[in-house]
Amino acid sequence: MGQSSPDDIDATRAVPSRRASSWTLVLPDGSEHPIAARSVIGRDPDASAHGAVSAISVGLDEKSVSKSHALVELVDGVLRARDLGSVNGLLVVHVDGRESEPEGDAWVTLLDGDELELGHVVVTVRKA
Repeated sequence: MGQSSPDDIDATRAVPSRRASSWTLVLPDGSEHPIAARSVIGRDPDASAHGAVSAISVGLDEKSVSKSHALVELVDGVLRARDLGSVNGLLVVHVDGRESEPEGDAWVTLLDGDELELGHVVVTVRKA
């Protein structure tokens, strides 16, 4: 490998890691919402009230879903979710058929194909 000149260093462009994972939540209407950090999901969620960087709405007409129902967070490539004290709770149906219902501040680790049940709304977890 040859040595770089100062002009060459300025021309170098960073690229995303090929090892970086990409997670998406798929709503019942087919819309896809990438998760990059911490997102709050609900009927009319408020990201700023929960330290989230984004808010994902399942629709104002979904009355079985709380306004800010659950948090979804990506930490070191691992996606996890927890309930925000919603009326109907959060049920995670794992791809292998197991069910997890986090209570309090407990987090549930999510895998590709898992489903989040928020009231009557089912959100699918996808990893690219």
